[in-house]
This record gives sequence, structure tokens and C-alpha cells, in this order.
Amino acid sequence: MIDLLYKKNGVWRIVDYKTNAEAEGLDYKYSDQLNAYKEAFFAMTGENADTFIYHIDI
Repeated sequence: MIDLLYKKNGVWRIVDYKTNAEAEGLDYKYSDQLNAYKEAFFAMTGENADTFIYHIDI
């Protein structure tokens, strides 16, 4: 499930929140998940999106 989806300055952005104890390497670790979000969003809308991980320190 996409945590946050918004459009700013004409660009769609998908943000996935993570609470991993270790914040390093999250972009690589979750790259398949982020790519799946991008592909699903494109399939539904025909538009591209940038994807980001946002780490929440716990």
C-alpha cells in the first residue's frame, strides 16, 4: 500500500514510510517495492512518478 501520493509542481511523488532500526540502505533494500508502486501508478494513470523512502526514527 502506498503511504503517501501527491503532486507538486506537476510531478507525482510516491513516499513510503519506514521505521527500520537501521536507516542506511533503505532505497536499495526496498527498490523492488518502490518500482512496483511506480509501475502500478503508471498502469492506473498513464503518468510517471518519483519514489522516495522516508525513514521515521523510532
